[in-house]
Amino acid sequence: MKRLVAMLLLVVMLGSTTAFSESIVMYAPHNGISICCRNGKYGFVRDDGEELHPPVFDEVNIFRNNCSIVCKNGLWGAIDKTGENIVPYEYDYVELAYSSETTKRFIVSNAKGTGILNEVGEPICELIYDSIRGYHNELAIVEFNGLMGLIDLQGDLVVSPQWEWIYYMTDGWALVSFEQEGETRYSFVNSKNERMEQTYLYAEPFSEGVAFVMDEDSANMISPLGKPIFDISWDDIHFSCSQGLIGVCKNGLWGYCSNNGDIIISPTWHNAMPFAPEGLASVKVDDKYGYIDECGRMIIEPFWATASDFSNGYAIVSDGNHYGLIDKSGSICIPPIWNDLQYPSEGLVAVQDSNGLWGFVDLSGKQQIDLCFSFVLSGFENGCALVIEPENNRQIWINSIGEVVCP
Repeated sequence: MKRLVAMLLLVVMLGSTTAFSESIVMYAPHNGISICCRNGKYGFVRDDGEELHPPVFDEVNIFRNNCSIVCKNGLWGAIDKTGENIVPYEYDYVELAYSSETTKRFIVSNAKGTGILNEVGEPICELIYDSIRGYHNELAIVEFNGLMGLIDLQGDLVVSPQWEWIYYMTDGWALVSFEQEGETRYSFVNSKNERMEQTYLYAEPFSEGVAFVMDEDSANMISPLGKPIFDISWDDIHFSCSQGLIGVCKNGLWGYCSNNGDIIISPTWHNAMPFAPEGLASVKVDDKYGYIDECGRMIIEPFWATASDFSNGYAIVSDGNHYGLIDKSGSICIPPIWNDLQYPSEGLVAVQDSNGLWGFVDLSGKQQIDLCFSFVLSGFENGCALVIEPENNRQIWINSIGEVVCP
């Protein structure tokens, strides 16, 4: 009799488990929070099983920077890690544009326009702009009536929207373009909304204290004071300074000068790329690329058909047909056998096979996640990567073992 009761209890338990699994779908946890789905709606559950938010959302994102952008009844908002609503569900678009330990800025849009909210959902500027592009150096680009300017983290205009085009502020100056006497001219605007007196036919943003500018009959590098540092008498030149060096070309050979025009590395190479922050630059000898250091010494001998910048200790290289990965000693970590390949992220490398499908291998080239995605939109960050499924072009978040974290 006891055995029969136990069997009946087991059947009841199995039946209830099956019913539960049919009504609730749990996705892999991320940052201690899992996504649950019931009757086509999404919510969140903590790792301890406690419900963070009931499944009422049409669409959700994984928690990043302690918040999730969510959609309810066709309108977007955001919740924090306690489940509290911090951006009201009343916008056609919500984007986390800036985040620090204490400060957040959300770009939001509805029929009124585009504006910015703070970390508790209060507007720091009204929804009056045509568009806003996210923060860089704590400034965002705003567009109003077809003209562009810059706004700070407090919502105050640093550069008023009066320019046809603007780039973020570097070295205290923002590059702008405008129409003058029927032609497009370039100049620079500072944080006091004052424009540099000089205008140019073409210009590049400031980098490491210099900016490339060009007029009808001359090209120069100028200082933040607007003064020419040196006239450009080279056949070609890089438009920016990187690691204190500027690539220059004479008679078909490339070298590097300082930001005051002094030759540091004599023109020797058939091509040369800007120095990466890790202190190496890709240079070409005949038809092969290798790497030199900031003194011009060859660190990795020319061997590759193409060679990218080093990033976090690794560079993407090609034998002319396929791509692989090397480290700063020049050792091959992943052989050039892939149609395409991305930089490593959290120890995993996105690779594409000959069928056009993407997956992930580790830094030794061993496959970790099946090649079954049509594209990898972003590598791993905080344990998740954004990929596209080939069957329906749906974007999904996966974790480091390939589980779906968020559909």
